[in-house]
Amino acid sequence: MRIYFLLMVACLPLLHSDELHLDGRKPVKGIFLGISQRSKISFQVYGEETPQEFVAGKVKEITLDKAVKVRCFQKRNRKQGRSGLFRGMQEGKYHIRFSGETSDQELSLLQLHQLEVELDMKHYMTRMEEQRLKKAEKLAGKKSDAKEFVSPGRISVLHFTSPEWSVNSRQGNLAKRLCEDSSRPAEYVPILIDSLKSEVARANSLESLPQFWFYNSGGVLIIKLTGRFTDDDLEQAFRKAGGVR
Repeated sequence: MRIYFLLMVACLPLLHSDELHLDGRKPVKGIFLGISQRSKISFQVYGEETPQEFVAGKVKEITLDKAVKVRCFQKRNRKQGRSGLFRGMQEGKYHIRFSGETSDQELSLLQLHQLEVELDMKHYMTRMEEQRLKKAEKLAGKKSDAKEFVSPGRISVLHFTSPEWSVNSRQGNLAKRLCEDSSRPAEYVPILIDSLKSEVARANSLESLPQFWFYNSGGVLIIKLTGRFTDDDLEQAFRKAGGVR
């Protein structure tokens, strides 16, 4: 069974990512979101809940999974943006293929006023989901007992599910949103299981999927949802885990 699990992971699509290269650090992986008027690069780092800002002058290189649509505002004409494709940055030069042109223009940071990304939301959500699934696969491969997935001092919602169902899991998305919107620290933990005969399934006596296990911030299991359950059941279980009746 362990061999089958490893083969399944190997067959997953490679994680697509843009990269920021900084001095003396490993590349930061995530999604490029543009450059502000304050010369700050907005970048959604994989594993982080919200985008971070990086000082553009300290970034040595930007590599992209694919070129992104942008509106480029230059300092010589800050009110009129030009549409084009941003293709990355090397050696301080931002490579932009403006609409109607057949070659890239190289602009320095001193020439750039702002770079607005026309975000492809579907592509963005797909890449964020890929990252979440990869993290879940890695997590499930290192731990077995449910208690090992629980974070101290946080409400923990463990979601035992199959990789085939997780991408479009409405209830999984609801559980994740409940954690993100909670006034108390809470964490949604997807645990991908390829078979009910797997190590994780056996260690937790799982006989069906999906299941949601709710722990309070003290690490005590409050309630399990198995079999058939509704969105209301999920919301009520989350409130109980938070000590709300």
